[in-house]
Amino acid sequence: MRFFKYHALGNDYLVLQPADFPQWSAPAPAQVRAICHRHFGIGSDGILWGPLPARDGAFGLRIFNPDGSEAEKSGNGTRIFSRFLWDRKLAGDAFAIETPGGLLRSKIKDRGRLITMDMGSVSFDSSKIPVSGPHREVVNEKISVQGRDFTFCAATIGNPHCVLPLPEITAEMAKRYGPEIETHAHFPRRTNVQFLQVLDRAHTPDQPDWHILSAQGAVLDQMGRHPDAQRYYLTALKIAPDEPSVLSNLGLSYALSKNLREAEATLRRAAAQHPVDARVRQNLALVVGLQGRFAEAEQIAGADLPPDQAAANVAYLRQMLTHKGNSALTDQTAHFEQGSS
Repeated sequence: MRFFKYHALGNDYLVLQPADFPQWSAPAPAQVRAICHRHFGIGSDGILWGPLPARDGAFGLRIFNPDGSEAEKSGNGTRIFSRFLWDRKLAGDAFAIETPGGLLRSKIKDRGRLITMDMGSVSFDSSKIPVSGPHREVVNEKISVQGRDFTFCAATIGNPHCVLPLPEITAEMAKRYGPEIETHAHFPRRTNVQFLQVLDRAHTPDQPDWHILSAQGAVLDQMGRHPDAQRYYLTALKIAPDEPSVLSNLGLSYALSKNLREAEATLRRAAAQHPVDARVRQNLALVVGLQGRFAEAEQIAGADLPPDQAAANVAYLRQMLTHKGNSALTDQTAHFEQGSS
């Protein structure tokens, strides 16, 4: 099976080219679920099926969620598809992508380090989202789930979103209420669900917020400005010492600037915090492997992956280093998983 795997800020997708699967008109839902499964498949947040024929010289794209359903649009997904087209020399620096959610304009900047998408304009119109009931703008309405009342706003930029502002949010809350809101009768075509917490402390030079500093660092890394990004992360760590998400971002920034020893030391600090994010360990394994310590890299990767998958990942890395030498560092660090907080 031929595939290409990319991530955009940790949101990972597989690109499947229809030309490689002449027997498929599109992947079936069961196939999508099997391929995207994190333990029994390749593992991803979805499949990008394209390029497909489209109007006005655009590149056609269909986007499949890991549960087999189809999405209208995805900001990170279309940025990944844009980079894929550019990498394969199928497109230049400016082009259009046609999705079920509309025509999007893509621009490749800074030799592929920065990709911007014109996603279109936002609308709160209930008929466009859609949201059931009379025609209206869906702002500050009520929804009841499992006996709890929430206030929500709904919007679309080609795909539906339900945003629930709350004083505090947790991952457990999203897991508990998110799936039921996604399929609630209010949303006849389902919806994306976001739980929103507004931080009560403004980010100013006199009162910096480490979350925002880390997010700014991640953007600078995407632009290839790694020394600037590292300064932001180090400032964030002065406010939140040993914060694992910032340490992880800093470690990846060192790796992207080819300072592997500093990257390893920083990622080890991040991995020593509790609880440990599996992505931190996988990035640590990659950095260790890039230094030629393959057995150790496989042991680290095996803490979160099945033994055969950990071995396969390291074998692939060894092969890349053998065939490409130093250029493999650039290829592999392009696939680090970096977050904004």
